Amino acid sequence: MSLAKDAETGQRGYLITGETSYLEPYNIALANIDKQVKTLEQLTADNPAQQARIPALKNRIADRLKILQEGLALRKENGFEAAREMILTGRGKDEMDELRRQIDEMVQSSEATARGGLATLGPCIQCRGLKQPNCRSFCPGHGCSIYFPVSSLLAFPRHSRSRDP
Repeated sequence: MSLAKDAETGQRGYLITGETSYLEPYNIALANIDKQVKTLEQLTADNPAQQARIPALKNRIADRLKILQEGLALRKENGFEAAREMILTGRGKDEMDELRRQIDEMVQSSEATARGGLATLGPCIQCRGLKQPNCRSFCPGHGCSIYFPVSSLLAFPRHSRSRDP
């Protein structure tokens, strides 16, 4: 998700200022999103449910990037007000919200798989006694939750940029 947010941030900076230097996060995101999705495909190769979600995720990412590009073109060709009017339609926000929803579904599915389907059982006995109902999110002291690396990949981490040539 971070790269999608970076693309959105870069676009927003350019739309507001008209300065191309603000497009750096956008350009970096564009250069890395496909790599992230390919890595996701590789990491989930043994999970048919996650593999089935990837085409829809790719389409949603492409749709969001297309909307960002349309906004950039409007700003460049027709100025700030034209881009502002496009943003006010809410189409870009709707696409980003849907992208977030899809990623959240994939993360939740991965976390449930990592826990062996125990996600619906609630907090572990230790956390129930301590009245910690959210231990399902992260509870390293009791081992009642497993952090699944795919969930961080699904969030399009920033740190992966430093590994790319």
